[in-house]
This record gives sequence, structure tokens and C-alpha cells, in this order.
Amino acid sequence: SIAIDQIFAARVNGSDLSLTGAGDLVFEAPGDTLDLDLASLHATTTGGVLSVSDADIATSGDQTWDADLVLTGDLSLLGADVVFSGDVTGAGHDLHLLTSGHSAFRGDVGAETAPLAQLRVDFDSSSGDIARLQFGDDSATDQGVWADSILFQAVTPDASGAIPGPRNIAVASLFKRAGNLDFDATGDFTMGEGEKLAVAGNVSI
Repeated sequence: SIAIDQIFAARVNGSDLSLTGAGDLVFEAPGDTLDLDLASLHATTTGGVLSVSDADIATSGDQTWDADLVLTGDLSLLGADVVFSGDVTGAGHDLHLLTSGHSAFRGDVGAETAPLAQLRVDFDSSSGDIARLQFGDDSATDQGVWADSILFQAVTPDASGAIPGPRNIAVASLFKRAGNLDFDATGDFTMGEGEKLAVAGNVSI
């Protein structure tokens, strides 16, 4: 297994990082939040579990999580194109994504009997129509999103944080080209002003 801790992070900050674990690949700083600041990230496993526990991971470029991802703590991501190739699970944990590019969930998010605490996707409003989120690929596979709270909104990032605000986007900011999409929030489901949802099949909320 490979463990990505704060000592490792300090050595690779600012780099293009590509990791393939033959066994487990774990992002974790025991007793603390893992801070990782990279140019780009590609993470996958060939026979183990890809997991993250309490981490803030930022890339100036793209991120690809190229296997099923298990959250054992809260995860905050900032990047251009951020792509999850498999399912994302993590009962009771938060997933926060700030994207300035074309990001994607290729698999399910959460699980029906084990939802995330919160799924929050912030679109960088300064990137206009570029900041979008795709569900699935071009195959007609149904998808589910399970979380206690689900939020999609545009924000203006600045030194004091991300300030929510309306966005006048000309295309769908959330879309699925084939198959059905089910959003199951036990609490609030929120789309910010100006955001648009387009699903080729049926959508349920």
C-alpha cells in the first residue's frame, strides 16, 4: 500500500503527481487535515482501495480519481477538470468540489443506505460556461446521488473565501447525455440562481 501523508505532500507540492497503487492508496494525515497543493493529480489502484481521510487537495490543473473512491473523512477539492472515474462513497462525510473546468462523476455518488453528509459543487463563475459538471459518460447507464444535503452553485473565489452569486450560463451546467439520474437528498437539494440541469433520460429529485 501507499500512504500519502503530510511529509510526502511537502515533498511533492507544486508538481504533477501520478500515483498507481498495486494495493491500497491512502491519502491521510493522521490526527490532522492533509493539505496537498499540486499542478495536477492522477490517482488509481490496480488491486486495492483508493481512499481519502480529511483532506484539502488543490491543483492548478486537472485531477483524475481513476478508481472507486472511499471517503473516510471530509474531502475538499479545487481544480480545473476534476473527474471521478468510479463510484464515490463515504457515509456521513462531506465532499466539496470547486471546479473551473469540465468535471465529471462517472459513477454513483454516495449509496442509498449510506449517503454522504453533503455533496457541494461550486462552479468558479470567472470561467463562465466552461465550469460544468457531467454525470456518467455517453453510455445509457443510470446513476444515483445520495447525500443528506446536495448543493450546486456558482461562486466567486477571493482571498476571504468563495462568495456565492448568480451565473448567467448559456448551456446546462449539470448534464447527463444518456440514461436516468436520481438525486436523493434527505435534506435540502439546492441549485444556485442561473444554473441549468439537462438529462437525456428521466431525472428524479
